Amino acid sequence: MLCARLYAAEVDGALYRALIGRDLNALLEGTDLEWMEPERVQRGEAVALDELAEEYCRLFVGPVAECPPYASVQRGEALLGGRSRALFEELLARQALDARPEEARLGSPDHLAVMLSALASLLEDDRIAQHGESAARALLRMHLVPWMPEYARDSSARARCALYRTLATLTLAIAQSS
Repeated sequence: MLCARLYAAEVDGALYRALIGRDLNALLEGTDLEWMEPERVQRGEAVALDELAEEYCRLFVGPVAECPPYASVQRGEALLGGRSRALFEELLARQALDARPEEARLGSPDHLAVMLSALASLLEDDRIAQHGESAARALLRMHLVPWMPEYARDSSARARCALYRTLATLTLAIAQSS
């Protein structure tokens, strides 16, 4: 869910404090990943939040986003949403998941935050193990793996902040878990 949250919106004060706190940093122990550069933390929360907001918008929002987190855009579809949206909505309907709250804010349910949130919900649902191929694996295989690895590598290369490079690395790990 943390990855979904980081793609869904800019970092706010509470999330920033969690990212520099002990619990979330423990998740990265033994890796060369970090949530925040020490220099960014030293500049203080207000400055860090401004810098992170600017980076979030540059990468994911725009006016011309460098790494738009929409399956339809990454798959070269003519319309935002398009076929990717329709197929993803079919999967959501079959699994009785609702993406509409995110859709209002993010523009289309084929946004990576919505897809990762749906994946987390499916992974938590014990019922999926009873249905042949799990819905979570189907979501990964059909809706994320075709574009997410290349997207993660590209966004990592373009990111100027440790937070978004780490997010890209975690996103790639999710894609490779299929």
